[in-house]
Amino acid sequence: MNISTSAESQERVKDSLEFLSSVYNYNHWIARTLEPFCGARILEFGCGIGSMVPYFLTRKAFLGADNDPRFVSYCKDQFKDHLNCRFFYGDLERKELAIPEGAVYDTVISLNVLEHLKDDVGAMEYMSELLPDGGNLVLLLPAHPSIHGRLDDVVGHVRRYSKEDLLTKVGRVGLRTVQC
Repeated sequence: MNISTSAESQERVKDSLEFLSSVYNYNHWIARTLEPFCGARILEFGCGIGSMVPYFLTRKAFLGADNDPRFVSYCKDQFKDHLNCRFFYGDLERKELAIPEGAVYDTVISLNVLEHLKDDVGAMEYMSELLPDGGNLVLLLPAHPSIHGRLDDVVGHVRRYSKEDLLTKVGRVGLRTVQC
């Protein structure tokens, strides 16, 4: 996740991710919803502590990227017995990705990340550039800007998305929306 560089904010992110990883029904719903749009080889930006990884272990490859080295290290250790899983540094705002040489993926996913970034369109453009021909970009984002509140501020949300706003931004990047 890319929220803030302050230690306090990073601790809040870590605590939130640990809580969310324990919420089976929520994670299962996300995985079921995304599954039809994910190919055999997935690259996830903002993998955090790997909450989604267990749902995609049967895929040929799962590549997780995060801008927090603690999360990358945690995931490497947590999933070390899964030869199809690899984790490395990736920062959407800086457009940096330390992807292993020869890594192949057909789907890029980013779940609850773009709302934290000042330049969400730039991040979408970067992910789009990384997609192979025919690949899918799968995003999960908080909706309903009208309910943006204190909780959003505490967890570092810059925005929530209306359907119209998201479709406009995706169109500006040059992607075709399959489902929203």
